[in-house]
Amino acid sequence: MRPLVAARRLLESRRAPTWRLLSIVLVALAIAAAALVFARRRPETDDAAIAADVVHVAPEVGGRIADLPVHENDFVHKGDVLLRLDPVPYQLAVDLAAANLDIARAALESQRRLLAIQRAAADIDTMDGAQASVRAASAVLANARRALDDTAVRAPHDGRVVGLSVSTGEVVRPAQSLFTLINTEEWFAVANLRESDLDEVAVGDCVTVYSMLDGRRPLKGRVQGIGWGVAADGRDPRPRADADGPLPLAWARAEHRFPVRIRLQDPPPGLMRLGASADVQVRHGAACG
Repeated sequence: MRPLVAARRLLESRRAPTWRLLSIVLVALAIAAAALVFARRRPETDDAAIAADVVHVAPEVGGRIADLPVHENDFVHKGDVLLRLDPVPYQLAVDLAAANLDIARAALESQRRLLAIQRAAADIDTMDGAQASVRAASAVLANARRALDDTAVRAPHDGRVVGLSVSTGEVVRPAQSLFTLINTEEWFAVANLRESDLDEVAVGDCVTVYSMLDGRRPLKGRVQGIGWGVAADGRDPRPRADADGPLPLAWARAEHRFPVRIRLQDPPPGLMRLGASADVQVRHGAACG
């Protein structure tokens, strides 16, 4: 019996490390699974960038640029003049429209005097035509004044001038985009999150953002919106003139990413540059407490 007992103890002693190793592996797998679930509940990505709304500055009327008081990268305030077109042709149009209105009003007054004389006659003219002429002349004058005002293009927001490549003397068309104004009144981060993470993101969630201009400073933001569409190949879904052909057959299906727009709360101006790379942590991180 003793040899059997000794053999059993020897076998158990050899099995002990195996069971211990197996236990360690199981615990490690459990921790990894818990970490994965935790990470899924708090999505993060380094596929993000600082963003802002932009205005493509264009005059509503055409003409020759007479004054261009801004320069590339200038900061401007809402209402500042960005450019002026030669106002002379538009001022002449205002003068002409005003003269035509005076003529129409004089004709209306003559018609009134004529009607006063005709009150005893059987056939009496009306003032309808003369009154319509006055209204038409008034509308033409208003449009001429509006066009004259439009020769001065003003900033619709506080912002930065970028993409400026024209000079005074250039003749421009109505609605011709000349440069871009970055709206600095609000800043955003756009994070491209995997589609499997979207269930863990909701509008209003706290977000910690790190601009790569200074990765040590956490910025606080809130989820403003979650993208509702990307093309089948993961690209921008907006229509393009050069439509692609059918997509190639993919043997492995890649997980798509959807843009999540995050409004930043009081970000430092020095860290806000359109297109700067960023890291995003949803519902956690230093800025979310």
